[in-house]
Amino acid sequence: MNNPVTEIIRSNMPRLTKSEERIARYILNNEAQIGLETGASLAAATQVSEITVSRFLYKLGFRGIRDLKEQLKLTRTETLIESTERVMRLLSGSDSAMIEGESQAIRKLSSQIARPEWQQMATRLSDADRIFVTGFQTVKGMAEDFARRLGVVRDAVRFIAVNEGGLVEWAPPAESIEGLKNLLVLIDIMPYAREAELTCKIARRRGFDVVVFTDEYNNWAYSHTDLVFHAESKTGLFLESTASLNSILNFVVHAVAERNPERARARIDNWMVMTKELDMF
Repeated sequence: MNNPVTEIIRSNMPRLTKSEERIARYILNNEAQIGLETGASLAAATQVSEITVSRFLYKLGFRGIRDLKEQLKLTRTETLIESTERVMRLLSGSDSAMIEGESQAIRKLSSQIARPEWQQMATRLSDADRIFVTGFQTVKGMAEDFARRLGVVRDAVRFIAVNEGGLVEWAPPAESIEGLKNLLVLIDIMPYAREAELTCKIARRRGFDVVVFTDEYNNWAYSHTDLVFHAESKTGLFLESTASLNSILNFVVHAVAERNPERARARIDNWMVMTKELDMF
């Protein structure tokens, strides 16, 4: 269901300041929780001043935080009904509700792919000299899989286990990365934000570009890069879903391959020759 508040925010994105963009993204990614926010808590959550929050709301035509909440209430009843029905179908063992919830989360990725930053991200991942990929705990395996798949369509992609090696790969002197265009891809979900943000800070100090793929609750990443892409994790399942996060990573591999299809095809062809020599397939 289209929410008029969401439409207002998205249509005004091009004329917002960096701080106002942070507020806007927080509201878009946490719409269901905004009814519990105050001006002060919204300012704290987005790391801006209360004056900035007020200026942002008035710029978009709202008469303060209370008016924003009232506008959101216009569609809340319908949303609650839809959510309740979805939960009831799950409790009754309906597979269709689970499939619909996952499918909807994946369809919402179209809004991320449509952003101009998506094209910037694909170009940087294609052009970087070296790419490091990491993720923590439950998404560590996803990050490692992504690194391997990205490494099929371009070279010099490496998965790093931060908790195991402590970023020794970046410790100076590091002749293999000094003076090159290095890029960190970080895959993050909310429980591991502290470790993830510290890794981003170190990467930025080392001069790396940073790209973050994350869930709908991440707001800290924008302090380190504009290349932040969200995948919905709350789909009605017992545990948070990683389906859309995994899907957006698949789309990234495809986008990078499209940047240089001749290179990608050559790598695949030559890789298949080597796998035959190894008698793997």
